[in-house]
Amino acid sequence: MAGQWRNPFEEKKEVYKPNPKSLDGVPDLCMLTYLAEENVLYNLNYRYKQSAVYTSTTSKVLVAVNPYERMDANYTEEKMKAYQAAEINLEGLADEKTLPPHVFQVANAAYVNLCAKKVNQSIIVCGESGAGKTESAKYQMRFLAFTTTSSSADPSEFAAADKIGQQVLDANPILETFGNAKTLLNNNSSRFGKFTKLIFEDVKGGSSSKPRRRLIGALIEVYLLEKSRVVRQDKGERNFHIFYQLTTVYNQLPFLKLGPHSDFHYVNQSGVHILDDLRFPGVGADAEWFRELTHAFKTVNIPEEQVHAIFRVVAGVLHTGNVGFTQRKGEGSDIKNPDAVTRAAEMFEVPNASYTKRLETRSILLPGDKLIVKPLNEEDALFNRDSLSRNVYNGLFRWIVNLINTKSNPAESSTTLWIGILDVFGFKSLNTILLNSSVSTSAMKDYSNISMNMS
Repeated sequence: MAGQWRNPFEEKKEVYKPNPKSLDGVPDLCMLTYLAEENVLYNLNYRYKQSAVYTSTTSKVLVAVNPYERMDANYTEEKMKAYQAAEINLEGLADEKTLPPHVFQVANAAYVNLCAKKVNQSIIVCGESGAGKTESAKYQMRFLAFTTTSSSADPSEFAAADKIGQQVLDANPILETFGNAKTLLNNNSSRFGKFTKLIFEDVKGGSSSKPRRRLIGALIEVYLLEKSRVVRQDKGERNFHIFYQLTTVYNQLPFLKLGPHSDFHYVNQSGVHILDDLRFPGVGADAEWFRELTHAFKTVNIPEEQVHAIFRVVAGVLHTGNVGFTQRKGEGSDIKNPDAVTRAAEMFEVPNASYTKRLETRSILLPGDKLIVKPLNEEDALFNRDSLSRNVYNGLFRWIVNLINTKSNPAESSTTLWIGILDVFGFKSLNTILLNSSVSTSAMKDYSNISMNMS
């Protein structure tokens, strides 16, 4: 009897091979006998059920599984001291004294290599939206701010470095307010990429025999802000947090001439206004987050008049979003609600007539420096309005980052080195990062020792 015919080109399906039970929940995936996808997922799930959210794979990659709950006991000062004192070699390999995998371990390996090899280091934090990338980056910054000063015998040095580290951490509420938004997967999702350079200089002496460097400043670079979110959101999602915060506390800021969310097109499209936070159950988080924002502005030493100027720009974008147009019988369109234009122009501190012209027309520069002003039809005017709003907000966001940098960015020199923490905004391919980010290829070549935290 002839056997059943089989297509020789058909791909053979590999049979799943389970690992021995003795390897269930190992802290390093490289310890597994079989390393297929099923084995990796089984081991991660096994550890997750035991509240072990970190698993290493090779000496330079850490996998973090977001528990979607607060685990403050994992990030105490005692934990930082323990990982700082852990004995590791320059490749970060485990030994009998090594503690379980942890985000502090990644930061410590970068710092040890910085001091010993005197080469700039970088930590790449990647994963999908809601994976916990931003939280992982914050914990690493907190550890580096702590470990650089804990062995110093000079109290003034500790105070100076601690202030810089705290400034970096205090800038996070500002960046999150203007660059984060609610998505379907995450209530506080970063909608921009961020590269934070912590800058260190060499230190001679100290109570420790280990090489040591002192934190003297920080620099934040941002890229790929999701500008489209300013003017349009999917169902169940929100615009950037700042828009909802200002339309929640509008009574406290009468000079912005705002009202509730329902009054503004740019925050009234997705059906979601209120945002919950684990810290404030049952209460809308926007008012509480706004209090944290104003405190962060004070901590970073941004004057109140500059803060109010920032709020005016955001209010101007909201008022601009309410501008509507009616099509003329011929070419061009007219603004149907001039009051919205007047309020927006007042917020931007530009002449009303000039702003009206900017919204209703387009200027074309021809060869010979000849300028033609073309009236816009209704559809084109709406597109122009939204394009203007997107670019104004993008410029504001970058200006805020530059303002923060002026408070904590020292002059780099031949004696300084840095540890960079790259929060890649949801990308999982390093090639995609290089193609889409403002971090140049030449800069990436300096990352001679790359540690990864794949959240």
